[in-house]
Amino acid sequence: MEERLGKICDKNERSSLLYLYSFIGMPKDVICGIVEYCCGIGKTGMRYIVKTATSMYDEGVDNYDRFEEYMRRKEAFAQQSGRLRALCGFGDRAFSPKERECVERWFETWALPFDLVALAYEKTVDSLARVSFPYMNAMLKRWYAQGYACREDVEAGDRKAGTESSFDEDEFFEAALNEGFTAK
Repeated sequence: MEERLGKICDKNERSSLLYLYSFIGMPKDVICGIVEYCCGIGKTGMRYIVKTATSMYDEGVDNYDRFEEYMRRKEAFAQQSGRLRALCGFGDRAFSPKERECVERWFETWALPFDLVALAYEKTVDSLARVSFPYMNAMLKRWYAQGYACREDVEAGDRKAGTESSFDEDEFFEAALNEGFTAK
């Protein structure tokens, strides 16, 4: 640990690591993995390491397999949210708390693929001429409830909805002409 942290740990820092192992019951390999992760992102303070470890433990990370799965999900989320920021033209701007809540719901809770979120973005911008996370969220919520998992599912659903419509364009235009309406 000291080698990875790049310093000799004092009594309090050693006690913090011992706390994770003895009191929390976190396995040594998980603690080492968390320290490695924290060092990798430049956060070598013991308070940050302990806070990260207890947070992970609270989320069910209690063995190395779960730690690896947690890290895979975290990396996938970082990649997807980065792609979404680029798509929306946000650059390096962090998501607002409400935006982040939506992004976490889409990619983590609902496990939607990026292409489906990108389609919602396209439809939102086409309709509103701007990005709107609440609008995208409503669309994605509907698609999720309908079991859509990809762009093709949405397109098939749109075609199905179009063929089952009771709205007949020819009847509408004929009725409009009979009422004296003309297209300008």
